[in-house]
Amino acid sequence: MKLTVNVKSEQLGSNQFTYQISAEEKLDKLMQLIILDQEFLTHEAGKLNYGEYPFQEFQSLTIGNLFHGTDRIVVEGSSVQIEILNNKQEKRDTDLLLFDYTQFIKACDIYNDLLKEIEVENGTVFYIQQNREQYLVRKEEHHLEFYHFKRQFDNAFDEEGRTPFFIVEFKSRKALTVSESHFIKKYRYPKSDYLNPIIHLELARISQSVIQEMTLLIHRLFTILGRFVNANVEIDDVEKVPSYIQVDEKETIGFVKYADLASLIQKDN
Repeated sequence: MKLTVNVKSEQLGSNQFTYQISAEEKLDKLMQLIILDQEFLTHEAGKLNYGEYPFQEFQSLTIGNLFHGTDRIVVEGSSVQIEILNNKQEKRDTDLLLFDYTQFIKACDIYNDLLKEIEVENGTVFYIQQNREQYLVRKEEHHLEFYHFKRQFDNAFDEEGRTPFFIVEFKSRKALTVSESHFIKKYRYPKSDYLNPIIHLELARISQSVIQEMTLLIHRLFTILGRFVNANVEIDDVEKVPSYIQVDEKETIGFVKYADLASLIQKDN
């Protein structure tokens, strides 16, 4: 990621720097680079806040997660302000056009079609296991959030402050940028409602294999919904997590108790 950093301080006025850094690096790494250019920050970094959060709480977040849903973040202390801007648009446009999203778009459309046939509350979390690979997918009003089961279990169920590793947002036609509209038109005409899938590219390194993996997870998701629709099963018990489990060739679709999933995490720890 290419980041522009504006440092404003009572001591040195305003200074601007540009850094190239991986989205997977933590904020602490970026702060080390900034301190190399602004040494007075050596003793100020620990006093910085990001909104209501002290530096100790947000320094371990990855750069990609910090820029979830925004192109600008500001951290500040009593005498210094650090504005960090994500110059992502050029790479975003390239990633939208470089790979084949045909099956991804189809899977998202099937998922949205099934939502018309079964009520799924916002905040519902699905458990998907494919042999040893385990994921959690959280449904929100106009997007899906993807989490690694073992590393992000608690976070997937949090009401606030979630940091998924992957997000698919469903935008209306009016909300699409020019590049996003061109992207959708490669596969079908953009729909007026919130049904046009756009990947939050700032969160992940995109490759054809990543797109295929996310497509498979969405396929598993709509397989759960389709089975529930056919069997007239409702998703209404917060203590049970709708699930798709595949071990070898055996496929099981139903519910897993939240307590059982939590106990798996405790055993691993």
